[in-house]
Amino acid sequence: MQGGALYHYGTSNSQCTGASSAAAGPHAVSRIGTQRYCYDAMGNQTHQYQGSTLVRRIHYNAIGKARRIQSFTSESESGRSAGITEFMYDASRNQVRRTSTEQGKTTTITQHGVAELISEGGESWFRRNLGNAIVELRRGEQGGDSVTTRYVYTDHLGSVDVITDDAGQVEEKLSFDAFGKRRAVFKSNNQAVNFTLASILSLTHKGYTGHEQVDHASVVQMGGRIYDAHIGRFLQADPFVQSPSNSQNFNRYSYVLNNPLSYTDPSGYLFKKLASPFKRVIRGVFKALGADISQTIVSIGSLFCGPWAPACSAAGTYNVARAHGASSSQALRGAAVAGASTWAFTPSGGPAAPTASQVTVRLGINIVAAHNPNMGQALMYISGSLGKDFGGWVQNAVGSYGQYKAQSELTRFAAKNGLSLQELNLILGLNSKLGLAIAGSTYDKNAQTVTGFTTRSGELLGNWSGRIGVLWDINDTLLNAQGLLDAVSLQVINLGHTGHLTGHSLGAWRVNNLVRQGFVESGTLFALPGFAYPAAGTQGACVSTDPVCGGGLLNPLRVGTMHFPKPNSIWDSHNFDEYVRQWQQRKH
Repeated sequence: MQGGALYHYGTSNSQCTGASSAAAGPHAVSRIGTQRYCYDAMGNQTHQYQGSTLVRRIHYNAIGKARRIQSFTSESESGRSAGITEFMYDASRNQVRRTSTEQGKTTTITQHGVAELISEGGESWFRRNLGNAIVELRRGEQGGDSVTTRYVYTDHLGSVDVITDDAGQVEEKLSFDAFGKRRAVFKSNNQAVNFTLASILSLTHKGYTGHEQVDHASVVQMGGRIYDAHIGRFLQADPFVQSPSNSQNFNRYSYVLNNPLSYTDPSGYLFKKLASPFKRVIRGVFKALGADISQTIVSIGSLFCGPWAPACSAAGTYNVARAHGASSSQALRGAAVAGASTWAFTPSGGPAAPTASQVTVRLGINIVAAHNPNMGQALMYISGSLGKDFGGWVQNAVGSYGQYKAQSELTRFAAKNGLSLQELNLILGLNSKLGLAIAGSTYDKNAQTVTGFTTRSGELLGNWSGRIGVLWDINDTLLNAQGLLDAVSLQVINLGHTGHLTGHSLGAWRVNNLVRQGFVESGTLFALPGFAYPAAGTQGACVSTDPVCGGGLLNPLRVGTMHFPKPNSIWDSHNFDEYVRQWQQRKH
């Protein structure tokens, strides 16, 4: 029962006879009061009767699209009148032409994208639908073309609400109930607004949820299927079950799960949940701030979600992408990468101290740098240089430039392999964590040292940790070249080490990046690889015969780097113990 009328489903009507008629399906409305409905074998409604009088007939083409909709009688309540509307489609099933005949007047609209050619009564003109603007061009016989622009304002469902001229004067006002039936528009003093359907249709055929109205037959053309707003049902069976967990979705004729204020159906096949007002505000802010700044805010801010940081990052990234025009699939891919990157570039279990905002912000900057070299390196440089003297700012600037160039090269490498820099760094970051879990770490908390290649120590591989761990050492080298924190560096942060730290080879690179970004107060760098530049707050050394750090040739260019002479054995040139021995001799 609805509106005082009893709905019948799946029953037969005496009017429904002939070769094209078939029994109504289990959810097909067959009778409402004195209204009778008939269907074909595909579940498409073909006839509507008022008692024994035929009031509407619909013809479909071979692919199930409505091609001819004809109404035979007039009805003031529904706004129905006698008329015929015919549709033509291209090979891709897109509508390309609509021809309507009502009250002796024929209007043909030929469509191509946002452009329409309208022909009526021997006159033709062009109309373009550009966003919320309707631009009409009429060509005069003597070349005096006229252009008229009107603006369409919609409600939260996308239904046309108000149409104004280019000066903002209201030309038409429309209103629809929840299920799309046209209704009267009233002023604030409860007086009805006197607008006619004919004047509305002269401006646009769009109406409920932005779809085309076929008002003479009480039909809404939703693209894939047609819909009757007066009964709140589709007139064609849905070929899809979009949400199997919702029993409403098994009703092949129901409109958006019978929840028209929360969902719309853009295609006539699949419903779409409406964005909440809060979401629209957030996306509006992201659009105003720009993609880079918005993503930076998301990357840093998400870390304050604690253990939910990856989820916060994914959700924020999705909305940033959507705000800047990305499709749902593109935004989902970006969100997945961002969420995984947040997990990959934060210590296990999340930031060591979520309440320590300075640490959290610096970790967020590291995540930004993983996908945006320009913004990330700039923020990393500023954050790590705060509190330093002028020389320290200059020293860090040299290192930041080297990291930026490394990221530029890796960006090109990633592009050649069909990846973005963020996706490449995600792979490196996840692999780094895998290496820490399998081959162990090079960080010795008691000795306060981080060593380099072949020195990993882990329980899983035992004595083989160092040799097999080289695979992950190479991986981590690519991260450290960009100034990014690998899994070993994140372990240092997670274990709360903030004082002085000594590093050797790749370990020196890790210590250097930790000092540069402000996670560690100071560091001693033995055999810092030649591609890196010492950060302000570090001092180090390079043996004259050690090729890893440039054999001493780079020492004059590196601030705070001592020159160590060749050891007794050339094979000890890169030996950590040899560095420690010579360092202690110098100190004493």
